[in-house]
Amino acid sequence: MEREKQQGNEAFKRGAVDEAIGHWTAAIEAGQGHPELYKLLSNRAAALLRRKKFAAAARDGERCVELQRDFARGHARHGEALLGLRRFDEAGAALR
Repeated sequence: MEREKQQGNEAFKRGAVDEAIGHWTAAIEAGQGHPELYKLLSNRAAALLRRKKFAAAARDGERCVELQRDFARGHARHGEALLGLRRFDEAGAALR
């Protein structure tokens, strides 16, 4: 899991968004039940937002928040994805 996470981080920094998504997806699959799974979901949500894949980003953002209620970045990514889906009321609630 850690190796895939790092490779995803490096790919994202280089601007290789699709590669990052692939690495983070592999890390998420390997890291089910890991206490920091929420960070991987947040990272993948950020990459999905870059690709305007709002529905997938909203799912990752929502799951991130479910796992770690006080993780502000998760709320922000969930809200941004909902805005992209034009679900404004839900976005407002997610960002509160």
